[in-house]
Amino acid sequence: MPLTPYTGPFGRPQLQHLLRRTLFGCSNADLAHFGGQTLDQVIDALLIATPETSVPLKTYWNLAGGQPDPNALDPQVPFGQTWVDTVRYGTEVELPELTSARLQSYMWWRTGLLIGQDRTIREKMTTFWFNHMPTEVFQVFNPRLCWEYDQLLRGQSLGNFRTLIHDVTLSGSMLVYLNGYLNTAAAPDENYARELLELFTVGEGSGYTEADVQAAT
Repeated sequence: MPLTPYTGPFGRPQLQHLLRRTLFGCSNADLAHFGGQTLDQVIDALLIATPETSVPLKTYWNLAGGQPDPNALDPQVPFGQTWVDTVRYGTEVELPELTSARLQSYMWWRTGLLIGQDRTIREKMTTFWFNHMPTEVFQVFNPRLCWEYDQLLRGQSLGNFRTLIHDVTLSGSMLVYLNGYLNTAAAPDENYARELLELFTVGEGSGYTEADVQAAT
């Protein structure tokens, strides 16, 4: 059923309501930025969700001789540079302390984008999709995969849902989180398939069957 275009007034109260629905909060600066624009102009601006160019940075360290030393933790990455392209970390084994530090770096970066949001719907839609198809960073426990999953949702936040679901299904973060990496022909794991049908797409009570779950698995 087509939506009826809004034809009512568009003053400060309506602008404030629109920005609160599409942004995380609405500041006086936001109101001033869009003040005097038409409804169509504001909506067009909010829907220009340009890619995010910043990356999580190494701002963590460890103590060496009682003093903070950036090279005492993650010596492969210079302080203030990004770790996202450094796939291997640790020397012979993965270091849980370093993994945790990179995950915290990712979460600080993500929170910073919410606080310093662009005046577009991008952050709200990225968060919407993450809430709809969530993973848990400390369960996945792989900073690179968590970063890549964020980039997937962010890059397709206003795109095609079918394409998004396809790519989420193949993402490393989701494969770890919902046991897809354990799924084999000899020992099928239905965890992701059930979530896919029940929560991510058609929904409980829509008519899908156990055979559909098995086929998706």
